[in-house]
Amino acid sequence: MKLDLKDVTICAVDSVNVALTARALDLSMAKCNFADAILFSDQPVKGTFRTEKIEKINSTVEYSFFCWKILPDFVKTRFVLIVQWDGYVINAAAWKPIFRTYDYIGARWPFVTDALSVGNGGFSLRSRKFLCALAESRFELHESQNSDWIACRTYRPTLATEYGIRFAPPHVADRFSHEYAAPNGPTFGFHGLGNMSRYLGDGELVAFVDDLHPYVYETPQYAKLIIECFVHKRDEALIALYAKIRSRLARDQILQMMVLFPYNADVAPDCISKCETLMPSSRGSSPSM
Repeated sequence: MKLDLKDVTICAVDSVNVALTARALDLSMAKCNFADAILFSDQPVKGTFRTEKIEKINSTVEYSFFCWKILPDFVKTRFVLIVQWDGYVINAAAWKPIFRTYDYIGARWPFVTDALSVGNGGFSLRSRKFLCALAESRFELHESQNSDWIACRTYRPTLATEYGIRFAPPHVADRFSHEYAAPNGPTFGFHGLGNMSRYLGDGELVAFVDDLHPYVYETPQYAKLIIECFVHKRDEALIALYAKIRSRLARDQILQMMVLFPYNADVAPDCISKCETLMPSSRGSSPSM
């Protein structure tokens, strides 16, 4: 039986990787019964959800503005589950009733060492109370700052004291989702392209990557995914994924991107060396060092 989440609306907003965003919604809906399911996009797409046509989302700031200032008008349920193309429900059995006692739950940021470490928004459960609070004009977005960071750290004291917003503590967030930190047990969902190898076989992973907008191949999360394939000896996927980033970046640039995640620093050089050795000699016009 599907998990009953009739007090939750699931939604996603996308103008770039729309087909993969639809996939994330469909996979989540296969495991849970939601009150409503909405894909907001400027592009038509079929799925088990309903679609709401919006103006094209051209930037991260525009995406955040939509989630903060426009989305509350469409959500009538007590909660909304926001998903993106690189995160979705993976284990309905990992849902905990305690999740409903908080206004915001997202994966923990392991690089944050204070008490405000819960904040990933790419796969997050938000109460309508939280949505309506952020919709107020006093809460402004800043182009130079990540909106999740602003909401869950900069504005958190105000949201907590003046609006009674409850953010989940780290141990609850770790049961809900994972992103940068490896899961230490079953989680309800996940976020982050770098984690996709945990849930897809080699052929599925290569097909998934083939459907990505090319800009993704030059992102740190894509470099993290390559590292994960290397560490877990997923050679078929490793070489196919590396070929895409190598066609756009020099190996030194790839290395610099890989070590943005400090825990990759020790294995990144070996990963690149192996990929360069196994790469077909026909890579031709790939950028040089």
